[in-house]
Amino acid sequence: MKRAFLIIIPILLVVSFIVYAVNSHRAYKAKIEAKKTQKAMIEKNVISAVANLLKKHNAFDWVKEIEGRKELRDFTPILTVELEKLWLTDRPTLFIGTIEDISTLDQEYYILKLQGIGPVMVNFELKLKCPMQKVKSLLKEHPDLTRGVTRGVAVIANIDNIKTVISPGYEGGKEDIRIGEGKSIDIVYVDDIWIWYHLER
Repeated sequence: MKRAFLIIIPILLVVSFIVYAVNSHRAYKAKIEAKKTQKAMIEKNVISAVANLLKKHNAFDWVKEIEGRKELRDFTPILTVELEKLWLTDRPTLFIGTIEDISTLDQEYYILKLQGIGPVMVNFELKLKCPMQKVKSLLKEHPDLTRGVTRGVAVIANIDNIKTVISPGYEGGKEDIRIGEGKSIDIVYVDDIWIWYHLER
């Protein structure tokens, strides 16, 4: 009996380890699949939201224009005069970025400060006049909007003027920041601000 017991114990331990390993692997695969599904859903929602904005307002995707012009996309700084041709047009323009600050302009409007993103050699910000109620609704629906590094907004805006501010850069250098000022026409939440440029192009 004792000998049989000594034989059975190791077998049970091995079987238990195998069962644990199999279950752990299944749980890991399920977790990976869940993340893939979530990522795919986010990508679909972002692309749909931005595409609908462009279509709704017949807006101009200035980053797409830059990527189609070799002289502007080859890792050279983009001058303000080039941005003027892209931003100061009759058509509203698409911008994607994160909300850095919100301040009150008057009883009806906020001023939104956005840090813009895009795969181009230009560091830019936006200061946009935006209806107060629109911003409040956006923040109420997405209370984590201003937290994290991927959550942000897609904005359709009319830019009235562009100015350049020089700020301290890395290792004692200087950095030119282009600031576009104007009015927001429409704004929507995007769960990942980088998706539109990484997938749609």
